[in-house]
Amino acid sequence: MGAKPSTPIFDLDGTLIDSSASILVGFTATLLAHKIEPKQALTAAIIGPPLRETLSIISGIDAPCVLDALTRSFMDYYDTEGYRASSAFPGIEAMLHLAHLKGLALHLATNKRLIPTKLILEHLG
Repeated sequence: MGAKPSTPIFDLDGTLIDSSASILVGFTATLLAHKIEPKQALTAAIIGPPLRETLSIISGIDAPCVLDALTRSFMDYYDTEGYRASSAFPGIEAMLHLAHLKGLALHLATNKRLIPTKLILEHLG
């Protein structure tokens, strides 16, 4: 009996793709749409915490109703335009293609919502 091949699980953000540009453009578009000046520089350093928390930090707003509106705006923008600013890291496409040719079952893990995940995967092929 031979050993079973490994089943690789890839994290989407930060492993297969760089979505920092798409997230930052989403924050920028959201704040502009609500005429809010950012209270903090919109750099990759702010990416990581949950969306609502980050929106509160960059807007300086704690009001739940405003954060609800900002969250909806971000998601609407990200799901229609913003996701397109995501890019695959160099060499990822070739590596995944080779793994597929070797018959490996590839799995994906992400904390992203399903809609933008599917859009990003479709956009990047």
